[in-house]
Amino acid sequence: MSAGPRVVVVGGPTAGGKSALALALARRLGGEIIGADSRQLYAGLAVAAAGPGDDERALVPHHLYDTVPPTETLSAGRYVALADRAIAEVVGRGRVAIIVGGTGLYLRALRVGLDDALPADAALRARLEQDRRAHGLPALVERLRAVAPDAVVELDVQNPARVVRALELALLGADVGGRDGAALLARPPRPIVAEARWLLVSRPPAALARRIDARAAALFATPAIVDEACALAALLPVDHPLLATIGVAEALAVARGVLDVAAAATQTATRTRQYARRQRTWFKKEPWWTPIRGDDDDHAVDVALGVAR
Repeated sequence: MSAGPRVVVVGGPTAGGKSALALALARRLGGEIIGADSRQLYAGLAVAAAGPGDDERALVPHHLYDTVPPTETLSAGRYVALADRAIAEVVGRGRVAIIVGGTGLYLRALRVGLDDALPADAALRARLEQDRRAHGLPALVERLRAVAPDAVVELDVQNPARVVRALELALLGADVGGRDGAALLARPPRPIVAEARWLLVSRPPAALARRIDARAAALFATPAIVDEACALAALLPVDHPLLATIGVAEALAVARGVLDVAAAATQTATRTRQYARRQRTWFKKEPWWTPIRGDDDDHAVDVALGVAR
């Protein structure tokens, strides 16, 4: 890429500084930002998902954010199709496409495609959904822990869709971690990202924890998160996965009088730290990332340009 990169991917755990780094890259490389966060792409979650604000959007174009109605489902396959189109349009304008987000499955699918070898059983999944509604999500988590204890370690056990899918795979006799298999990770990159630079933003765990705590406190410093969560709940059934989103579930508990604001912020911070640990574990398995300090914009630009320092 003698003229510089046409695609740069910025990944990493939540609150690590991905968005700020992507914005700096976009301004210095002549780029446009494409979202890769499973919650930021849904409309109605801008506050909870810490999506880009008006100031950031005014500096560089942002794509895919707030575009999927919460009543629809954004799968990894659908994300790849949306991202492919956005990348092609940005690059076609002679700009640099900068994909940024922390949803590891979306970014992995963008690079190597989906693992079509994993089995599926619609009837079994329907029965598991019925069990979840009848007995609650914790019962399914315990069932999963009994049949595939390793699967629970990195799983977001408060995400109904992921718990049901993991249990479906386990009961079908599949390796629940099969998508992390060596064959999938060894696949060559898809043509649209074949020459992309993959930058993994990192910070020491203690520093990341402090940033997470500060973000959670700021989230509940105003009523905006509660208002957003209540508006979302008015559109969706009570067991919809989006209502279990970190911050949204806590805000709804505040609205119901189950939690006070301080307890909601503390619980949100705890869940976010757990999520960040799962993200770090996920990204460690992927060999294509180049680590970047979250506060080192110059290094990130040099790496994106292929300049060693």
